[in-house]
Amino acid sequence: MNRSLPRNLLLVGDVRTELPRLPAASVDTCITSPPYFWTRDYEVAGQIGMEHRVDLWVEELRLVFRGLARVLKPQGSVWLNVADSYSRHPRYGAPAKSLLLGPERLAVALAADGWIVRNRVAWTKPNPMPNSVSDRLNATWEFVYFLTRSPRYYFDLDAIRVPHRTAQPSSIRIVPDESPVSVRPSWAGPLAGSQSGLHRLKRSGIPGHPRGKNPGDHWSLATASFRGAHFATFP
Repeated sequence: MNRSLPRNLLLVGDVRTELPRLPAASVDTCITSPPYFWTRDYEVAGQIGMEHRVDLWVEELRLVFRGLARVLKPQGSVWLNVADSYSRHPRYGAPAKSLLLGPERLAVALAADGWIVRNRVAWTKPNPMPNSVSDRLNATWEFVYFLTRSPRYYFDLDAIRVPHRTAQPSSIRIVPDESPVSVRPSWAGPLAGSQSGLHRLKRSGIPGHPRGKNPGDHWSLATASFRGAHFATFP
């Protein structure tokens, strides 16, 4: 551990100027929600989010993430919260009224830069902001991308497991498993996951992992109440 690194230090400023101050390979994890494309005007010259086109917004964030790649430890990870916006003119990068597909464009660009996109989480909001739109569905969820630089990284699944809805049986009957090591249905393609783990659980009468189930990539979290002028607060 590098004991020379400052602890509990709050850096206030533009990420593009503050991030270079951090030493290389010094960050365990990063949780960030950068400005979305053309949804907030912070009245700061050169701000991220007010580029002329959505592809320019993507390129600006690619530069930021190259800086993150420098300071992130090999076993570190990034959680990126981002949402889409609607075009009002083709000059923004999509036909008028169309989704700009900003999060998808950004994910593809980051993958091209060497980031491993491990998850695309849907953060749904039970209390979304009301919208008067009448010719489409209201937008009630945002993306949370889980990104790493290495195939091997720190991830403590046991710390976030959730209880099973099906109760564990009082006694478990172990049935000898004579099936092949990897059980793959006949319809499974080359990238389909193995069903061997599920097969073993069913034969043993266990509803799932003894410590709880994986919480999955759908999070239902209400947004935080905030009386100030900023509506994009974390819960």
